[in-house]
Amino acid sequence: MNVHVGVINLAAGNTKSVARAVQIFSPRHELIDSSEQLEVCTHIVIPGVSSFGSVVSELHSKNLFKPLQSLYGGSKKIMGLCAGMQIMGTSSDESPNQLGLNWFNFQVKSLAGNKDKKLFHTGWDSVESKKNIFNPISMRGSFYFNHSYYVSKSDANFEEYGTSKFLEREIVSIFKYSNILGIQFHPEKSQKSGLNLISSFLNWK
Repeated sequence: MNVHVGVINLAAGNTKSVARAVQIFSPRHELIDSSEQLEVCTHIVIPGVSSFGSVVSELHSKNLFKPLQSLYGGSKKIMGLCAGMQIMGTSSDESPNQLGLNWFNFQVKSLAGNKDKKLFHTGWDSVESKKNIFNPISMRGSFYFNHSYYVSKSDANFEEYGTSKFLEREIVSIFKYSNILGIQFHPEKSQKSGLNLISSFLNWK
């Protein structure tokens, strides 16, 4: 299979840095601005240095929300990063008036436990794999996190997932289910460990 990667072109996201990381392993890649472009892609990346609501709103404005939503369970492999992972759930405390892709039954919560405050999990952290082994996804090394909202371990109803600890919370830092890979950290900022993960995602058939 010839890999063709589509990176959703989000003005509010870290699209360019993700595209540069993808380019190392896949010369066949493009920035996605229309649903027609999705048709030729074997792998799709949803970037996410942004808020839950901003990502959802931009997907709607580009008429990409419903076409993307329909790809769950199909042959195309999809990886969501940070907020791009969070929108795979139902909703978020960060943007209570916006609904997610609803692929999974989780609600994104504030690390601070208070909507009026923000608490950031920023820096390098390890990931402990739970349940099955993440074959063929590479999970070696530490990864770079930068987020103030999270998916709780108690909501982790996935085939395979990994967690990281922040203060007293155990957050879902990665999960894999069907054709979906959700990642809370930033592989494009995680040097060798992150590049290995991106490479293994692109080799996921």
